[in-house]
Amino acid sequence: YIWSSSMLAIACDHFKVLVVDTDTKRIVRIFRGHSGRVTDMAFSPDGRWLVTSGMDCSIRTWDLPSGRLIDSFLVESAATSLAFSPTGDFLASTHLDDLGIFLWSNKTLYSHVSLRPLPIDHAPSLLD
Repeated sequence: YIWSSSMLAIACDHFKVLVVDTDTKRIVRIFRGHSGRVTDMAFSPDGRWLVTSGMDCSIRTWDLPSGRLIDSFLVESAATSLAFSPTGDFLASTHLDDLGIFLWSNKTLYSHVSLRPLPIDHAPSLLD
């Protein structure tokens, strides 16, 4: 849930994520793309992005204003928890059968990153 915009993200059994505006009680976005159960979600501090993780070992970044997938990658083991730093500079994740916390830096801090939507049939790749 993000207080500033009254948006609530809900993971469904059929691997979809619904974003609901709690003020109007309407579904404003439906995100499809995970091929396994969604394990966690985190809104960016500015409320622009929703990052989701799933048992398909993918971590996906959704742009809320456009309703499109803008980034996606695979990890070796499924992420079980996600959290943004207060400034949005880092994303922390924990993973199935892994001890510790992984920190992912926001690429937009270091270089220009195109935020064009990815194709609907985008297949994420494994990070090194």
